Amino acid sequence: RICQRSHTNMNHFVVVVAILILFDDGVTGNEVVYPTLVESRDGDGDKVVRINNDLILTLRRSDFLGRELITSYTRNGELVHEPVNSAVFGLHEDPQHMSSVLLHQLQHGVQLRGLLTPSLYIEPLYTMERSDGGRMAHRIYKVRNDLPIGKTWESLDVSERSYLWGPKGVQLPVTIAVDVGVVCTYDHRQAFKSDEEHMTYVVIFMRSVSLRFTGIIPRIKFRLVGLHRATENETKYLLRTDKTVESPVIDTSYVSVDGELALERLRAFFNKSATASHPNPHIVYLITKQSNIIDYTGKEAYPVPGLAFPGGICTDYNVGMGWDDAEYYLGIEPAVRLFAHLLGAPWDNVTKGCEWKDGFIMGNYMNLTPNAYKFSECSKEGMKETLLKRLNTSMKLKEGGSVDTDESGETVCFESPYSSMESVSDKLPGQVVDGNKFCQYVMPKTGYGNIQLCGDDYINKDWNYDECLTRCCHSGGWWKLYQQIPYKSLDGFKCHRSKKVCYAGECVDPHTDVSKYW
Repeated sequence: RICQRSHTNMNHFVVVVAILILFDDGVTGNEVVYPTLVESRDGDGDKVVRINNDLILTLRRSDFLGRELITSYTRNGELVHEPVNSAVFGLHEDPQHMSSVLLHQLQHGVQLRGLLTPSLYIEPLYTMERSDGGRMAHRIYKVRNDLPIGKTWESLDVSERSYLWGPKGVQLPVTIAVDVGVVCTYDHRQAFKSDEEHMTYVVIFMRSVSLRFTGIIPRIKFRLVGLHRATENETKYLLRTDKTVESPVIDTSYVSVDGELALERLRAFFNKSATASHPNPHIVYLITKQSNIIDYTGKEAYPVPGLAFPGGICTDYNVGMGWDDAEYYLGIEPAVRLFAHLLGAPWDNVTKGCEWKDGFIMGNYMNLTPNAYKFSECSKEGMKETLLKRLNTSMKLKEGGSVDTDESGETVCFESPYSSMESVSDKLPGQVVDGNKFCQYVMPKTGYGNIQLCGDDYINKDWNYDECLTRCCHSGGWWKLYQQIPYKSLDGFKCHRSKKVCYAGECVDPHTDVSKYW
């Protein structure tokens, strides 16, 4: 059943969608595979990886993350910001298959974690025996029913320098930069063993959401710039889970969330947390495990998996919230629709070419047709009109010499406050990333022991001194070594037991002019 409702609040509409998503009962492993690196083109970062006989991916480095991801949390009443160098994630993508994976090159083969397709999740099996060629075993899980992708992601034959003309001569760039900030509730974070594991999940989740917007004009280039992990008290404040529900359509045995109030509190919360190092993004999205989100407005309360202000991008109403299971990425579909609402996409209805039954993203996408991963022309037009309006307002604000909001709450848009942060440091990733932290990010789920950079206590005589490999160890008590895995080093990491450093896969003397290696 798919239903929709809307209402007016402070001259804005809150659009609510309830979606019954068709998933398999229980997610079980489908197949153990040994991914093979068929080709690596280091010049452009592309890697051709054979997953099995049926799936070959061309994975490219993703620009979804900037140089750093700003994480934040509250400690002793004070907001703490911690930047994480994005190189540790190894985020790659294949838009044709809508793949979003964390890829780390090993001494033999690759390690993958993430979504191969919207239906298939892959993760490494550290303890399983490797292939004859030393390739790491992985397990593929089916996390949702298959939807035919179709020929959706053909490249756009349009210059990055081109512009789309709007009413009265307003120029809309073909590529629009949209900065996204995420707030995760306490219960969502607690579903993971560590901050590192939770962070990698959120990165994959959000990149998978943004890939659904590939192939439309203007290009919407999302970038995740901030992640706040809410405390238990902050979560209680945001979700207000103490309200009594009285409705014949709601199961009152579950904790309920006042959805509209949560959006209002999210607006105030994120505005308060904005600082010079953590500016307000264009869109703020709250992820929660609470599935009983309630729309209390109107004559009858309704349970929904998410809410958002349509057209809220670059305004004071730039917030949305949605449910996620915190395990199998089941909140991606609601998030895609809510992001589209924030960008101004309306529901498909009875307009020819944009009918609900046509099965586009903003319609009945569970018809299981290739349209399920496409936006209708009505959705595209709605997003384009909203972006044109925001651009026009931004131009007026800049012409007036003001970067403050206008009376409607709109702000200067399409100018990322994070763009200037790209050149903050000329250091290489390995010069700013701690080796132990690197190992904890690339091996976030082991099930036992500690994860750390292999030290002198675990030296193996077969390890070469001059090699661009970072060896991560699983260890237990009394210096018991479970396993060590050699990963391709980040540029700037020290070569193993050597004074040299890694540049483009070679061990060179420090202070070497690295330009000749690229």
